[in-house]
Amino acid sequence: MTGSELQNLSEHQLIEEFLKPLAKSSPYSLNLGDDAALLKPRPGYDLVITKDVLVERIHFFENDPTSTIARKALRVNLSDLASKGARPLGYLLGLGLPKNWDRQKTRELCAGFAMDQEIFDFYVMGGDTVSSPERLLISITAIGEIKSGHMTHRNTATSGDILYVSGTIGDAALHAAICYEKLSAPEEEKAIFLRNRFLLPEPGIALTGAIDRYANAAMDISDGLMGDLIKMCKASSVSVKLDLGSIPYSGAATSMISSQTLAQQIALTGGDDYELLVAVGPENTLNFEKEAALASIAVTKIGVFKERADEELSFVNVPAWMPFEKTSYDHFS
Repeated sequence: MTGSELQNLSEHQLIEEFLKPLAKSSPYSLNLGDDAALLKPRPGYDLVITKDVLVERIHFFENDPTSTIARKALRVNLSDLASKGARPLGYLLGLGLPKNWDRQKTRELCAGFAMDQEIFDFYVMGGDTVSSPERLLISITAIGEIKSGHMTHRNTATSGDILYVSGTIGDAALHAAICYEKLSAPEEEKAIFLRNRFLLPEPGIALTGAIDRYANAAMDISDGLMGDLIKMCKASSVSVKLDLGSIPYSGAATSMISSQTLAQQIALTGGDDYELLVAVGPENTLNFEKEAALASIAVTKIGVFKERADEELSFVNVPAWMPFEKTSYDHFS
C-alpha cells in the first residue's frame, strides 16, 4: 500500500496496472511475474551495473513535472553506463511513494519511464514498491553490457593524456542555486533553459563507442566537475593541469557567471551535470573528436594529465575568487 491516496490499490494492483506495461518489451523481466529477472550475458560480454537514488527536494522539486522526474532518474544512470562505454540493457526500479500520491501522478511517472525506455531502448526488468513517509524516492539499478575486458575505468588515466569534457557545465547546479535563493535568476528564456537542463540531463550514450575505442579513463560528473576530477586523479595516481578558461558553459550559465561572483564556483562544484570526463591519449585525440562530432556530442579539451603531484589540480586562467570553498556536492556535509 502506498498511502491514503492509493488506499484502494494494493501493491499487486499497482504492479499490474502501472508497472507491467513498462516491462513488456524487456526480454529479461519475465513480465514482472516472478521474484527476480533472468539475465544471461552474451558470450564474450561483461555486465556493467550501476545505481543512483533520486530524492525529492535534493535531486528534484515538488513542482517539477512528474514525468520528467522519472526520465531524469533513468538518464543519470544511463550517464554512468555511457562513461564505462557500455550499451544499456535494462534496469531495476525501486519506488518509494509518499502518502499524498495518487493514480494520476503514478500514471504520469510511468509515462515518463515509458518515454525514455523507447528513446534509449532500455526497459524495466523488475524492482520493488514501498510507502515513503514524506517524499518521493526513486532508486534505479541500471545494467549494461560491454565486450569482455573493455570497460573504461576511472583509475587508468596516465600522464600526458588529454582531458575532455562533454556538453556544458553548471547549468543544473545554477538552476538549483536559484531555487535555493543562493543566486538571482537570469532573464526568463535563460532561466527556462537552466531548468530544462536540471530536469532532463542528456546522457552521452552516443559516445560509448568512442569511449570504448579511444578513452584511457572516463567517469560521469554527478557531484561537480572539480570534485569528480579530483576523484579521477586520486584513483589514477596522477594530477591534472586544468584550463579554467576553456570550461564549456552555456549562454545562460555565462550570463550568470559574468554578473554574479558566486555563480562560477557553483557551476564548477555544484554537480548534477551528468556530463562525461574522458582521458584520451594524444595519439587518439583527433579520432575521438571526429567520432564525438559524428555522434553530435560536443567535447572540449580542458586540461592535460601530469605525473602525480602534491595537489591533484593546478590551474591556468584562474578567476579572482579562487580558491574554492569546496570542490563538490556532498550529501552528508
